[in-house]
Amino acid sequence: MVPDPSLPLELGFIALVAAVAVAIVALVHRARGPSGSVAIGMAVYLAAYYGLGASGLIDDAAPPKPLLLLVPALTTSLWFALRSRAGEALAVRAPIAALVGLHVFRLPLELLMHAWSREGALPPQMTFAGQNWDIVTGALALVLAPFAARSRTAVLIWNIVGLALLLNIVTVAITSIPGPLRLFMNDPPNLLVMRAPYIWLPTFLVQVALAGHILVFRALRRAQVLP
Repeated sequence: MVPDPSLPLELGFIALVAAVAVAIVALVHRARGPSGSVAIGMAVYLAAYYGLGASGLIDDAAPPKPLLLLVPALTTSLWFALRSRAGEALAVRAPIAALVGLHVFRLPLELLMHAWSREGALPPQMTFAGQNWDIVTGALALVLAPFAARSRTAVLIWNIVGLALLLNIVTVAITSIPGPLRLFMNDPPNLLVMRAPYIWLPTFLVQVALAGHILVFRALRRAQVLP
């Protein structure tokens, strides 16, 4: 049985999710996008996934249950970044510094994940002590954001590196889940993210990171940095 993290770590995670959600709504509002619709949509989305995690239906992660996490979440994040009015507003009117700065949340997230692992709730390969170096993306976003408008080339390099690191940890996470794709056989298995509220890690925070990278690429392309 994979234990839940301690209460302070759980509350810290919930606070981080709330802060990211508020930041997205504020950023859409600043870009003169449909911030009200985004706020309502995110509230419904987060509640739906919380309910799925709290129901216990996917606790064992038996195939194809993990698809309930990945497919709807990935579809939603790609739609938001590429097709939604909010995504268009962000790509066109949001300051590039704000789009980069949004990724700073990945720094405290990695610190939380490391603490979860120390409590035996998350496999060590999913932390910066193992195979997950996504903390670099958050740290660099913190440093780069104030200067993002001055060096679009630096933003492009950071965005490529950040996307690669995101894909790396997603791969590590998938291959740490019990099932036919599992490569990391150590304990604990990656089951914490199948439960509420930690289900918001793959279904919300990871999707925010992915959509955020896509939006940065779109913003750079509109600035004619990319061909």
